[in-house]
Amino acid sequence: MEMLQHHDLGYTDVFVFEDYLINQIKDGVVISYEHYDVLKNFVDTYFSDRNLVYLSNRVNSYTVNPLVHRKVSTIDNLLGVGIVVDTSLKEQAALFEKQFFDKEFEIFLTLQEGILWATALLNNNKV
Repeated sequence: MEMLQHHDLGYTDVFVFEDYLINQIKDGVVISYEHYDVLKNFVDTYFSDRNLVYLSNRVNSYTVNPLVHRKVSTIDNLLGVGIVVDTSLKEQAALFEKQFFDKEFEIFLTLQEGILWATALLNNNKV
């Protein structure tokens, strides 16, 4: 699927596709409630009329306040979150975060696996 938009927000790169977005947060960032507002703005801007899946490509080291996932899971048209990890430490962190998310939440070793899952999840939820 072709990328529609790329946004470098300083602390992250956001890649917007037709049915999903990929977020690649930069080293040393601490993800907190303020970042929810940025995500919600992207959802409202690009996905107001359809469902989406959020993919986090964790190629850098950063920290996530897991309670943010509770707020993110309230986004009505967000079907799920996929986390792409490249180390066992990042996988363990994602497994911990999964406990705080109330929708589909999967962990992958490659971005391609995440994209395939996102596509399947979206296809299974078409109305």
